Amino acid sequence: MIYTKYSKLNVIKFKSHVDTVSFQVLRHAIQKNPSNVIYCEAEGKIYGIISGGDIERDYFAGRDYVTINKNFTWLYPNESMKAREIFHEKANINVIPVINKEGVLLGDYKRWDKLNLKRMIRGGGFVHQKTYILSVLAVCFRKNRKYTMTLRRSYSLQV
Repeated sequence: MIYTKYSKLNVIKFKSHVDTVSFQVLRHAIQKNPSNVIYCEAEGKIYGIISGGDIERDYFAGRDYVTINKNFTWLYPNESMKAREIFHEKANINVIPVINKEGVLLGDYKRWDKLNLKRMIRGGGFVHQKTYILSVLAVCFRKNRKYTMTLRRSYSLQV
């Protein structure tokens, strides 16, 4: 399990609560900071998340936007043992945001760590978390042709 501090997270800040985000806004956010989860904040507090699965489901439902998930598991600081329990019990949860009592996002716990990544890669069929979100978006953008996507850093993906 890895703890990631706030400065390394992919966060979209809104002036007020919104229910959906366009693929254009997501494209910009992911090009800026490739990540498997995008956090949504309004008034300095987290109010929703968008995962690769959310993007994939909304795209294949024919939408040109992604619905923000406002019902998600979160923890307070220093609850790392609880995070381990959640990851052990629920295979579909891969990231848990960490917030303070006021609802301000501080960081997140990720299921993966370097040792687990090496094991999964050796086992075959594993796609690294950042590669997954990028491959989902590539499929969406390629089929739609309304959007184009080019990524910086070592994540070269051309559509």
